Amino acid sequence: MEPLDGSNLAAIAALCRRGLADPPSEAELGDALLAPDQPAQLFGDPSSGVVAVAECEDGPHLRLLVVDPDARGQGRGHAAACAQINIEFQD
Repeated sequence: MEPLDGSNLAAIAALCRRGLADPPSEAELGDALLAPDQPAQLFGDPSSGVVAVAECEDGPHLRLLVVDPDARGQGRGHAAACAQINIEFQD
């Protein structure tokens, strides 16, 4: 999974509009994923699926997992979540 950053926010917001029933705005995503006191690690491909995990006092928390409707049923969400969990536990 490729690492992503704030420069991908518009594309992630577009993915959320395609993949979520009640998608957050780009500003809400920025607040949730790029908060200076608790930034999330972002991975994936904004054209098909993204996962975001933030390290909290009690361990990693999944902030976002969204898969494009056309990419569902191919195991991308599962692979994204598992890859991120493995990264978190290896660090």
